[in-house]
Amino acid sequence: MDLNIKKLFLITIIHYSLFIIPSIAAEIPENLKEAINVKSRQLQEINQKILETEEGLEKAEGKEKTLEKEIKKIDQQVNQLNLSIRSSEINIEKLSLEIQSLDYDIRDARSLSAVKKSGVAQLLREIQKKDSETTITTLLKWNTLSESLRELENLVNLNLGLSEEIGELRELDSQLSDKLTVVSGKKHRVESEGENLKNRKSIVTGQKTERQKLLTTTTSDHLIPKEF
Repeated sequence: MDLNIKKLFLITIIHYSLFIIPSIAAEIPENLKEAINVKSRQLQEINQKILETEEGLEKAEGKEKTLEKEIKKIDQQVNQLNLSIRSSEINIEKLSLEIQSLDYDIRDARSLSAVKKSGVAQLLREIQKKDSETTITTLLKWNTLSESLRELENLVNLNLGLSEEIGELRELDSQLSDKLTVVSGKKHRVESEGENLKNRKSIVTGQKTERQKLLTTTTSDHLIPKEF
Protein backbone atom coordinates (compact mmCIF):
# COMPACT_ATOMS: atom_id res chain seq x y z
CA MET A 1 0.00 0.00 0.00
CA ASP A 2 1.69 3.29 -1.03
CA LEU A 3 1.89 6.29 1.28
CA ASN A 4 -1.17 8.11 -0.13
CA ILE A 5 -3.39 5.02 0.18
CA LYS A 6 -2.17 4.44 3.75
CA LYS A 7 -3.03 8.01 4.65
CA LEU A 8 -6.46 7.80 3.05
CA PHE A 9 -7.20 4.48 4.76
CA LEU A 10 -6.11 5.77 8.17
CA ILE A 11 -8.06 9.00 7.78
CA THR A 12 -11.19 7.01 6.90
CA ILE A 13 -10.87 4.73 9.94
CA ILE A 14 -10.14 7.63 12.31
CA HIS A 15 -13.08 9.62 10.92
CA TYR A 16 -15.47 6.70 11.52
CA SER A 17 -14.07 6.02 14.99
CA LEU A 18 -14.09 9.61 16.26
CA PHE A 19 -17.10 11.17 14.58
CA ILE A 20 -19.52 8.84 12.82
CA ILE A 21 -19.80 5.82 15.15
CA PRO A 22 -20.15 7.82 18.43
CA SER A 23 -22.78 10.09 16.85
CA ILE A 24 -24.99 7.17 15.77
CA ALA A 25 -24.62 5.08 18.92
CA ALA A 26 -27.80 6.01 20.77
CA GLU A 27 -27.71 4.22 24.11
CA ILE A 28 -30.93 3.06 25.72
CA PRO A 29 -31.91 5.75 28.29
CA GLU A 30 -31.43 4.71 31.92
CA ASN A 31 -34.98 5.75 32.79
CA LEU A 32 -36.30 3.34 30.13
CA LYS A 33 -34.21 0.48 31.55
CA GLU A 34 -35.44 1.27 35.06
CA ALA A 35 -39.06 1.46 33.88
CA ILE A 36 -38.74 -2.05 32.42
CA ASN A 37 -37.25 -3.33 35.69
CA VAL A 38 -40.09 -1.74 37.68
CA LYS A 39 -42.70 -3.43 35.46
CA SER A 40 -40.92 -6.76 35.88
CA ARG A 41 -41.06 -6.45 39.67
CA GLN A 42 -44.71 -5.40 39.60
CA LEU A 43 -45.53 -8.38 37.39
CA GLN A 44 -43.83 -10.78 39.81
CA GLU A 45 -45.75 -9.32 42.76
CA ILE A 46 -49.11 -9.53 40.95
CA ASN A 47 -48.47 -13.11 39.79
CA GLN A 48 -47.59 -14.10 43.36
CA LYS A 49 -50.90 -12.66 44.57
CA ILE A 50 -52.73 -14.58 41.84
CA LEU A 51 -51.15 -17.83 43.04
CA GLU A 52 -52.16 -17.08 46.63
CA THR A 53 -55.74 -16.35 45.52
CA GLU A 54 -55.85 -19.63 43.57
CA GLU A 55 -54.79 -21.53 46.69
CA GLY A 56 -57.61 -19.86 48.65
CA LEU A 57 -60.15 -20.86 46.00
CA GLU A 58 -58.93 -24.46 45.99
CA LYS A 59 -59.34 -24.68 49.77
CA ALA A 60 -62.87 -23.28 49.54
CA GLU A 61 -63.91 -25.89 46.96
CA GLY A 62 -64.13 -28.75 49.46
CA LYS A 63 -66.10 -26.89 52.12
CA GLU A 64 -69.84 -27.12 52.74
CA LYS A 65 -71.72 -24.79 50.42
CA THR A 66 -73.91 -22.04 51.81
CA LEU A 67 -75.21 -18.93 50.14
CA GLU A 68 -72.83 -16.80 52.17
CA LYS A 69 -69.88 -18.95 51.17
CA GLU A 70 -70.92 -18.90 47.52
CA ILE A 71 -70.97 -15.11 47.58
CA LYS A 72 -67.55 -15.09 49.23
CA LYS A 73 -66.28 -17.50 46.57
CA ILE A 74 -67.52 -15.20 43.80
CA ASP A 75 -65.80 -12.28 45.52
CA GLN A 76 -62.55 -14.25 45.54
CA GLN A 77 -62.96 -15.14 41.87
CA VAL A 78 -63.61 -11.50 41.00
CA ASN A 79 -60.55 -10.50 43.01
CA GLN A 80 -58.44 -13.07 41.16
CA LEU A 81 -59.75 -11.86 37.81
CA ASN A 82 -59.01 -8.25 38.74
CA LEU A 83 -55.46 -9.30 39.61
CA SER A 84 -55.21 -11.09 36.24
CA ILE A 85 -56.49 -7.96 34.51
CA ARG A 86 -53.85 -5.89 36.26
CA SER A 87 -51.23 -8.49 35.32
CA SER A 88 -52.21 -8.17 31.64
CA GLU A 89 -52.11 -4.37 31.86
CA ILE A 90 -48.63 -4.41 33.39
CA ASN A 91 -47.43 -6.98 30.88
CA ILE A 92 -48.68 -4.83 27.99
CA GLU A 93 -46.89 -1.80 29.48
CA LYS A 94 -43.70 -3.84 29.96
CA LEU A 95 -43.80 -5.24 26.41
CA SER A 96 -44.34 -1.74 25.01
CA LEU A 97 -41.29 -0.48 26.92
CA GLU A 98 -39.22 -3.43 25.69
CA ILE A 99 -40.25 -2.63 22.12
CA GLN A 100 -39.06 0.96 22.66
CA SER A 101 -35.75 -0.38 23.99
CA LEU A 102 -35.32 -2.66 20.97
CA ASP A 103 -36.06 0.28 18.67
CA TYR A 104 -32.87 1.94 19.97
CA ASP A 105 -30.88 -1.22 19.19
CA ILE A 106 -32.42 -1.47 15.73
CA ARG A 107 -31.60 2.17 14.90
CA ASP A 108 -28.01 1.60 16.05
CA ALA A 109 -27.70 -1.61 14.03
CA ARG A 110 -29.01 0.11 10.89
CA SER A 111 -26.68 3.07 11.33
CA LEU A 112 -23.64 0.87 11.99
CA SER A 113 -24.58 -1.24 8.98
CA ALA A 114 -24.56 1.90 6.82
CA VAL A 115 -21.10 2.80 8.16
CA LYS A 116 -19.82 -0.72 7.48
CA LYS A 117 -21.19 -0.60 3.93
CA SER A 118 -19.41 2.71 3.40
CA GLY A 119 -16.17 1.16 4.70
CA VAL A 120 -16.58 -1.84 2.40
CA ALA A 121 -17.17 0.47 -0.56
CA GLN A 122 -14.00 2.39 0.31
CA LEU A 123 -11.97 -0.80 0.51
CA LEU A 124 -13.41 -2.01 -2.80
CA ARG A 125 -12.37 1.23 -4.50
CA GLU A 126 -8.82 0.88 -3.16
CA ILE A 127 -8.62 -2.78 -4.22
CA GLN A 128 -9.95 -1.96 -7.70
CA LYS A 129 -7.24 0.70 -8.06
CA LYS A 130 -4.57 -1.80 -7.05
CA ASP A 131 -6.07 -4.57 -9.18
CA SER A 132 -5.84 -2.35 -12.25
CA GLU A 133 -2.07 -2.85 -12.02
CA THR A 134 -0.75 -6.23 -13.15
CA THR A 135 1.70 -8.12 -10.97
CA ILE A 136 4.47 -7.41 -13.50
CA THR A 137 3.66 -3.69 -13.45
CA THR A 138 3.78 -3.68 -9.65
CA LEU A 139 7.14 -5.48 -9.63
CA LEU A 140 8.60 -3.05 -12.17
CA LYS A 141 7.13 0.01 -10.44
CA TRP A 142 9.44 -0.17 -7.44
CA ASN A 143 13.22 0.11 -7.32
CA THR A 144 13.81 -3.03 -5.27
CA LEU A 145 12.24 -6.48 -5.11
CA SER A 146 11.48 -6.05 -1.39
CA GLU A 147 9.45 -2.90 -2.10
CA SER A 148 7.51 -4.68 -4.85
CA LEU A 149 6.77 -7.67 -2.61
CA ARG A 150 5.67 -5.35 0.18
CA GLU A 151 3.23 -3.67 -2.22
CA LEU A 152 1.79 -7.05 -3.20
CA GLU A 153 1.51 -7.97 0.48
CA ASN A 154 -0.41 -4.74 1.12
CA LEU A 155 -2.86 -5.73 -1.61
CA VAL A 156 -3.40 -9.09 0.09
CA ASN A 157 -3.99 -7.28 3.39
CA LEU A 158 -6.56 -5.04 1.74
CA ASN A 159 -8.41 -8.13 0.52
CA LEU A 160 -8.27 -9.66 3.99
CA GLY A 161 -9.59 -6.41 5.47
CA LEU A 162 -12.43 -6.46 2.97
CA SER A 163 -13.31 -10.05 3.91
CA GLU A 164 -13.39 -9.09 7.60
CA GLU A 165 -15.58 -6.07 6.95
CA ILE A 166 -18.02 -8.12 4.88
CA GLY A 167 -18.12 -10.79 7.62
CA GLU A 168 -18.90 -8.15 10.27
CA LEU A 169 -21.54 -6.61 8.00
CA ARG A 170 -23.25 -9.97 7.58
CA GLU A 171 -23.20 -10.54 11.34
CA LEU A 172 -24.66 -7.07 11.90
CA ASP A 173 -27.43 -7.73 9.38
CA SER A 174 -28.17 -11.05 11.10
CA GLN A 175 -28.42 -9.33 14.51
CA LEU A 176 -30.73 -6.71 12.99
CA SER A 177 -32.96 -9.43 11.54
CA ASP A 178 -33.08 -11.18 14.94
CA LYS A 179 -34.08 -7.97 16.72
CA LEU A 180 -36.82 -7.26 14.19
CA THR A 181 -38.14 -10.79 14.76
CA VAL A 182 -38.15 -10.23 18.54
CA VAL A 183 -40.01 -6.93 18.12
CA SER A 184 -42.60 -8.62 15.89
CA GLY A 185 -43.07 -11.35 18.52
CA LYS A 186 -43.54 -8.81 21.30
CA LYS A 187 -46.11 -6.91 19.25
CA HIS A 188 -48.07 -10.14 18.77
CA ARG A 189 -47.90 -10.74 22.53
CA VAL A 190 -49.28 -7.24 23.15
CA GLU A 191 -52.21 -8.06 20.87
CA SER A 192 -52.74 -11.40 22.65
CA GLU A 193 -52.64 -9.75 26.09
CA GLY A 194 -55.15 -7.18 24.84
CA GLU A 195 -57.55 -9.99 23.92
CA ASN A 196 -56.99 -11.67 27.31
CA LEU A 197 -57.70 -8.35 29.01
CA LYS A 198 -60.98 -7.94 27.13
CA ASN A 199 -62.08 -11.51 27.94
CA ARG A 200 -61.24 -11.20 31.65
CA LYS A 201 -63.17 -7.96 31.96
CA SER A 202 -66.15 -9.68 30.36
CA ILE A 203 -65.91 -12.56 32.86
CA VAL A 204 -65.73 -10.11 35.78
CA THR A 205 -68.93 -8.47 34.55
CA GLY A 206 -70.60 -11.90 34.46
CA GLN A 207 -69.37 -12.78 37.96
CA LYS A 208 -70.67 -9.51 39.38
CA THR A 209 -74.05 -10.15 37.75
CA GLU A 210 -74.15 -13.64 39.33
CA ARG A 211 -73.26 -12.18 42.72
CA GLN A 212 -76.05 -9.63 42.43
CA LYS A 213 -78.55 -12.40 41.62
CA LEU A 214 -77.51 -14.31 44.74
CA LEU A 215 -77.86 -11.20 46.89
CA THR A 216 -81.29 -10.51 45.40
CA THR A 217 -82.35 -14.08 46.23
CA THR A 218 -81.06 -13.69 49.78
CA THR A 219 -82.91 -10.42 50.31
CA SER A 220 -86.21 -11.69 48.93
CA ASP A 221 -86.21 -15.08 50.69
CA HIS A 222 -84.34 -14.07 53.90
CA LEU A 223 -82.06 -17.08 53.60
CA ILE A 224 -78.72 -16.31 55.19
CA PRO A 225 -77.13 -18.82 55.34
CA LYS A 226 -78.91 -21.28 53.12
CA GLU A 227 -77.76 -24.86 52.37
CA PHE A 228 -77.56 -25.73 48.66
